[in-house]
Amino acid sequence: MSMSIEITSIEEVGLPNYMETIIGTETYERDSPLLAKLKILVKSEPQIDDLIFEIREQGDGSPSIDEYYEDQVFDEVQKLLSQNLNKKQKGRLSNELIGFFQMEAFKFWLGEKSIFPIKYNENI
Repeated sequence: MSMSIEITSIEEVGLPNYMETIIGTETYERDSPLLAKLKILVKSEPQIDDLIFEIREQGDGSPSIDEYYEDQVFDEVQKLLSQNLNKKQKGRLSNELIGFFQMEAFKFWLGEKSIFPIKYNENI
């Protein structure tokens, strides 16, 4: 079985600058140094929603990339994974895909030239 995914575009988007922290049943919003919010459009089968990542400044000043909406990227990536995979295979492939999307978004933010579509192929 093979999986083929294409990133058709990456663009900076204007979304609210907040970061939620959930402690128990309480949700707190706090400001955090935001450097960018990026939307990745993906062509896949099944089709998934756009993926939103944020780049924030860490305490030491270095940038860090993560999901913008809690679990949104993870949930969308899960839709791409075959139900025939065992738990270990799903975990590995899920982490690999999220890493691929993060890397491409981060390279885009750094100003590296992207030639679209950016393809991801995996034989499962």
